[in-house]
Amino acid sequence: MKNLPVADRMIELFGHWPPAEGRREDLANDLLSLATDAEFQSVRVAGCDEDVGVVLECADSSHVVGSKEAGPLSVLRTLLKWFTRMAEEAGTVPNSFGTRLHFERPGSSGPVRLSVEFANTSEIQYLAIVKASSGE
Repeated sequence: MKNLPVADRMIELFGHWPPAEGRREDLANDLLSLATDAEFQSVRVAGCDEDVGVVLECADSSHVVGSKEAGPLSVLRTLLKWFTRMAEEAGTVPNSFGTRLHFERPGSSGPVRLSVEFANTSEIQYLAIVKASSGE
């Protein structure tokens, strides 16, 4: 899986939904780990025709890929709730409908600072993770 582009690896992670008990927090951590391998990654809920339903669209710095099967909105919404919880544990007071957070994660060449932005409303559900420049 390591040789796949980040967007494809993200789709693989979501393909294991629903997670085993206690796995939801691991999914958030897995996405943050993947973010250390790309300058940008995002996941959003995208509507499709009625035959397929709602799918997840994942993107990285080079391409976009969608899930081949419909997925419930609860997948991404649950993940976004975990990011809100992680922010609260880090001392940030997030807005559960959307906010910007910062995390530091270990990378292959040292710590990587990640800027995380998400929205979780009835109109839009998305998560974007960008590697922060060293000056941020």
